[in-house]
Amino acid sequence: MAGFVGYLLHPGSSSVRAAAGSAGSVSTSSHPQRVAATGSDAPGSSSTAAAASTPLVGTGVYVDGGVGTPHYFVVLNTSTASSIGGSVDFVYQDGQTSVVFTFRGTVGDDGTVATLTPLAVPQHSGSASQPPGSIPSALSATLAHGSISLGECTSYLHFAPSEAACTFSASSSIQ
Repeated sequence: MAGFVGYLLHPGSSSVRAAAGSAGSVSTSSHPQRVAATGSDAPGSSSTAAAASTPLVGTGVYVDGGVGTPHYFVVLNTSTASSIGGSVDFVYQDGQTSVVFTFRGTVGDDGTVATLTPLAVPQHSGSASQPPGSIPSALSATLAHGSISLGECTSYLHFAPSEAACTFSASSSIQ
């Protein structure tokens, strides 16, 4: 299955692995460890010109806030011209993190719009947690060089104060 992203959750782990090779480790004291498992295209599947091109967003971390401020961030574990996968997370002022939901998605032919399908909505006690019914079954994301914009995120990310908070920029860390 192309773009499959798997997660192993280990309560009490000491680190969260962000996207392979680009973001390093982020210390936390009691949050899950995320491990990507990507599949390959099925034998005999056809590829298009879009699939052969470079994706507008790469694996890594994308943030919507600054150092020392609570904010959401997106971790892409899979990014090709035709699919993306990862998670939307929240970092609290004290540096603790919480997974809000994981997702996989397909990128449209022009490479600028993706349809994301939330896979898991973990239930934590943190204030950024979302009830499963509050996350739509399909989300729209606009992709640009070095940024991701989640459509109408204020309706499902309750700490996003405005649509401006729905745009995430590439970063070397969650801060």
